[in-house]
Amino acid sequence: MSIPDGYVLDGEFTHPDAIHRDRFPLSFAQHRLWHLMQIEGTGEAFHIPFGLRLKGDLNRTALFQALDRIVARHEILRTTFPSFDGEPVQQVDPLEDCTFHLIDNDLRLQVNTDKELDRLVEFEANAPVDSESGPLIRGRLIRLSECDHLLLITMHNLISDGWSKGVLAKELGMLYGAFQRSEDDLPPEPDLQYAEYSVVQRYWMECEIMQGQAAYWKVALAGALALTQLPTEHHRSYPRDHRGDFVQLELDEPLSSKLKALSARHNVHIPVTMLAAWAAFLGRLSSQQDVVIGMPAASRGRSEIKNLVGLFENLLAVRVDLSASPTVGQLLKRVMAQVHAAEQRQDIPFEQVLEIVQPKGSLAQTQLFQTLFTWQNEAEPSLEFPGLEAHFLPMRHRVAKFDLTLSLWEKDETIVGGLEYAASLFGKATIVRLLAHFHNLLQAMVADDEIFVDRLPTLAESEWQCESSVCRGEESWA
Repeated sequence: MSIPDGYVLDGEFTHPDAIHRDRFPLSFAQHRLWHLMQIEGTGEAFHIPFGLRLKGDLNRTALFQALDRIVARHEILRTTFPSFDGEPVQQVDPLEDCTFHLIDNDLRLQVNTDKELDRLVEFEANAPVDSESGPLIRGRLIRLSECDHLLLITMHNLISDGWSKGVLAKELGMLYGAFQRSEDDLPPEPDLQYAEYSVVQRYWMECEIMQGQAAYWKVALAGALALTQLPTEHHRSYPRDHRGDFVQLELDEPLSSKLKALSARHNVHIPVTMLAAWAAFLGRLSSQQDVVIGMPAASRGRSEIKNLVGLFENLLAVRVDLSASPTVGQLLKRVMAQVHAAEQRQDIPFEQVLEIVQPKGSLAQTQLFQTLFTWQNEAEPSLEFPGLEAHFLPMRHRVAKFDLTLSLWEKDETIVGGLEYAASLFGKATIVRLLAHFHNLLQAMVADDEIFVDRLPTLAESEWQCESSVCRGEESWA
C-alpha cells in the first residue's frame, strides 16, 4: 500500500509538505453531505449554531484578534467547496485573504430587546451559507449592555461537527486571554489540518483493519429493513422537509435510580439500557422485530485530531433483534453485544457502510435508519475568558435530520434530555404522548426485568379503558 510522503499510519502524523496544496478531496462524510445538499436543496439543515454569553468588561479588540487567529489556525475554517467537472473539492483559501466574518449589533437602545434578540438569533442560525464561495463560519456579536454580550457563531456541517464547538470555544478563550495580555505565547499550531486528514482517510480504506470492519458490517446489516415503519401523521415528502422541533423529557430521581440499578444488575452501562428501551419502544411503534437505530460516534480516537475543528463524527448502525420474545434482561445483553461490536468497528465511515450494504429506500427518507439515539457523556467544556463570566447559551436549531432523535444525559442524579422530531411528519401533541408512553415502558422495565419485552405496557391505566383512542378521535400510537 502506498501512502503520501510524510504520513505514517501506525505512528504520529507529520506535516506532508509533499502533498500540501490548496485543493484536496473531500472526506467521505463531507462527500455524502455535499451530495445530500445538491439533491435536497436545503442549507440551514446542515448549520451548527451556538452561542456564548460573555458578562463583564469585554476587550473587543482582543476578541476580534482571537477570532481571526482561529481562522488562521484551522484551515478548514477558510475552506470552500467549488466543483470541477461536477465533483467538489476542498479549496483552502489563502490566509491573507481571510478574516473571521463578524457582524456587530448594539441593542442597548432597543425598545424591545428580547424580541429583537430572538429575531437575530433565529436569523443568524438560518441565514444561507454559500459552500462554493464561503465563508462557512460566521459570527454575530450582540451588545446587550455595557457588560453583557452574546457571541453567536454559525458553522456549516461541511467544516465542523458537534465536538468542534467545544474545540473552538476553548481555543477562543485561550487566545482571547493571550491577546488581552498582549502576549506572544499562543497555543501551538495544529500538527495536522483537516484536508490532509481527508487524504489519509482514503489510504486507510485500503488497509486490512478497514477491510475487516467492512466485512463485519456487510454481515451484521445483511437483510436489514431499510425503513422503520413509524406511524407518522403525514406522508413523507420529497425533497425532504427538515423542519424540526423538540420536546423535553425528564426522568425523576426514583426512576433514574431504578434504571441505573437495572443496568448494574445486568452489567451494562446506563446508555445501553436506555438504547434497549428505545429499541423496544420503536419495535412496538413499528410492529417490527428487527430495528436499526443510528448512534453517533465522535471518531476522534487519535490524539492528532482531538483538538481539530472538522467533520469527524461518524454514525453507527445498531441493529436490535426483538424476535423470540426476549425478556428485559435478555434484551439488555443483546443490545450491549451489538453496541460493543459496532464501537469496535467505528473507524469505517458510515458512507462506506452504505456502499457495502446498499439498503433500498427512497430519497425522502434517511437510508438504513430514520431514528437516532444519543447519549451525552461529556459535559460542556468550561470556558475560560479572563475577566469574564462565560458560558454556553442553550440554543435549539429547529431542524430535524431524522424522523426521531432521542437525546439523553445525566444531570445530577436524574436522566434528562428530550425528543427531536420531524415537524413535517409528527405534531407536538403526538410527540408528547409518545414520550409519556415511553416513560410508562421504562417504569415497567424497572419493575420486572423478567417480563417479556413484547408485553411491556406503554399505555397509562386510564388509557387502557379506551386503548384504540377512538373516544378521542385519535389513533393508538403504542
